[in-house]
Amino acid sequence: MRTIVKGKNVEVPDHVRAYAERKLGHIARLVDDRTDAIVELSNEPAGEKLEGIAKILLRTWRNDPALVTVMVREVARSHQLQDRVDEVREAFAIVQRIVEEGQVAGVFRRDVDARLASWLFYGGLEEVLTGWVLGQLPDSEDDVASAERTAVDVALRGLSA
Repeated sequence: MRTIVKGKNVEVPDHVRAYAERKLGHIARLVDDRTDAIVELSNEPAGEKLEGIAKILLRTWRNDPALVTVMVREVARSHQLQDRVDEVREAFAIVQRIVEEGQVAGVFRRDVDARLASWLFYGGLEEVLTGWVLGQLPDSEDDVASAERTAVDVALRGLSA
């Protein structure tokens, strides 16, 4: 099967796809564990927790662009996503809990729908990853750092009480 990777049409053997899918499950659990640690174990303010999530997700591109490419091109656009709905739902729920925590603490606006805010924040991060995979956004180390800062800045300015 052929796949477009950074604008190039390349052959991706089935065994590589299978490996990437197994690795995706491992990475998803790792990200979930790290994200849970940010939420559950951290005494940091809600804004810093959102920043941690942005760093975890966006740095995945820098650390393993091939995996992110398979996730975006194959898994997220396939029937496999339906098999992972619970994992996806939990990722958004974690962000929602952070927003709600910030609302209770008085640092985030209470008039913002926490569930919708979580979809906008997490979905925005996923779209940045997609932009890198499709070669539509620059992806140097500085660009990744800028994306982290921009995503967090936009979210926090919109949520700030």
